[in-house]
Amino acid sequence: MLENVLPDPSSRVTGIDAFFDWPSWDVYSPDLEARFQANVKKAGGHVRVTTIAGLSQEELRKLPLDSYDIIYIDGSHMGPDVLEDAVLSFRLLKPGGMIIFDDYPWKADEPTYGWAEDPDMRGPQLAIDTFMKFFGEHFRIIHHGYQIIMVRNSP
Repeated sequence: MLENVLPDPSSRVTGIDAFFDWPSWDVYSPDLEARFQANVKKAGGHVRVTTIAGLSQEELRKLPLDSYDIIYIDGSHMGPDVLEDAVLSFRLLKPGGMIIFDDYPWKADEPTYGWAEDPDMRGPQLAIDTFMKFFGEHFRIIHHGYQIIMVRNSP
């Protein structure tokens, strides 16, 4: 992303990640965070990237409103998490800014850790569709495929 989407040296990135390593979805992995930081440094982004280690549902609430040009949502992939990230991100995005959802059609084959018996809850699609139903009037969809890319309307 630093090399292809944000090549301008003045571009800044805020990344939020819980750094939970597979197969555990709730145990912090210092090795995973160290690998991420090494990759950022290798890409020359260590000055341009702010990393927040934590759950997006908690950390997004702490960020300044109307301050981001691009928001990329690619977190837990479970419907409730994706919907909460989308709603929290809406107010962070500047008018004219872009929100990108990854893995739109993806679904887990089986319930994860005993929850989400309903297959629709095991992926981003229902959450993204629900977000678009409630917030769609504020956006223009520019791509609808494996990713959904939307631009927030200007006032």
